[in-house]
Amino acid sequence: MKNFKIVQHPTLGTKAVREGGWSWWGFFFFGWYFLFKGRVKDFFISWVLSAFIMGIGLGLKVYIENFYWDYSFSLEIITDENLTYMALEYLNEYSLIIFIWLSQIGMWIHGGLLGNKSRYAKLISQGFECVDDFEANNSPHAIALYEKSKQSS
Repeated sequence: MKNFKIVQHPTLGTKAVREGGWSWWGFFFFGWYFLFKGRVKDFFISWVLSAFIMGIGLGLKVYIENFYWDYSFSLEIITDENLTYMALEYLNEYSLIIFIWLSQIGMWIHGGLLGNKSRYAKLISQGFECVDDFEANNSPHAIALYEKSKQSS
């Protein structure tokens, strides 16, 4: 059972929004989910987060190439120093790809964590009013519980 907030608008009707929790729609469609739901600010936050993480990867790549690169080591004799250089070479070669993946994972998590909260905030900004909350299996079930409680009182 999940906790749903029932929001009501005089002309737009009644809707049930899941309170907090994980949003699978937000996870799979990450930043685009916010744009589809009209949350432009959250969309840009998601993309800025992604660009920031990719910028760290690019900065690390440039830093390794310019300050830590030494082509004088030999791979024939493996020492601790050579292992360090081999690790730096691997990191230099794949750092941008690694940070691109990390940025995508960051966007997925951002969308999953904030998807439901963002939808609720959007409805409140449109003039909906929170009238009740219910534990239900899904939003139609929560609306049915609300209608039933409204009829009984």
